[in-house]
Amino acid sequence: MKLFLPLLALITLLISSVAPAKDSISLVPERTILIAGPISSRMYGPTIETMGKLAATGKDIDIIISSPGGEVIVGSLIIDYMEHLKLGGTKFRCVVRDVAASMAFQILLHCNERYATPHSFLLWHPVRVFFQGPLTGEAASSLGIQLAVADEVALHDLRAYVPMKDEDLLWHFYHETLHQGMTLMHSAPGFFKDVTNKVGNLFPEKVALDTSAYGSLFGSNQIIYIHERFISNNTGGEQ
Repeated sequence: MKLFLPLLALITLLISSVAPAKDSISLVPERTILIAGPISSRMYGPTIETMGKLAATGKDIDIIISSPGGEVIVGSLIIDYMEHLKLGGTKFRCVVRDVAASMAFQILLHCNERYATPHSFLLWHPVRVFFQGPLTGEAASSLGIQLAVADEVALHDLRAYVPMKDEDLLWHFYHETLHQGMTLMHSAPGFFKDVTNKVGNLFPEKVALDTSAYGSLFGSNQIIYIHERFISNNTGGEQ
């Protein structure tokens, strides 16, 4: 009995000292912007307006990314506004919930803190256009020049933020590798602050802005492209 009581006290102490597992990050719904679906001109205004209002509170902005990408011009303008707010002290915490591809990945680059779920999908690639209608040789040549310039801009940001050998980064760029959070964590160590499922309020009932109500034909084509390129293609794509 004399030995039992001290042992019981030790067991009780050990049990009480074990704290429940905490979330790696807990998002604040009222300060969260959910970028869901295509990045388009329709979601630009509401996104900029909401970012401005949240930044005015002096607190960090949380962004949940669930987007296949979209319009380059719109995404670039959003990035420029994020950088403007960052100069004023605003910090962005961004979590990739399931997919951040194309322009959505470029936005992710400019976040102060980056998180991802282990099985989320990430992709960067050359700029492309979805064109319908006649195209002359001169117009095609001009378009090629513009796309090359846009690629250099995208690569500039990728090189600045993705800690990866340039030859590897370029290979993934041109082969359009479909990464997952857990694999990119190892191939680009330090890019994510954490890759985890322990994210509080990852599926909030209400946020400051949900862009899923805004879409575009370009965004729809991008979704179709990713689905056909990586998901429904039985011959397999670059993974």
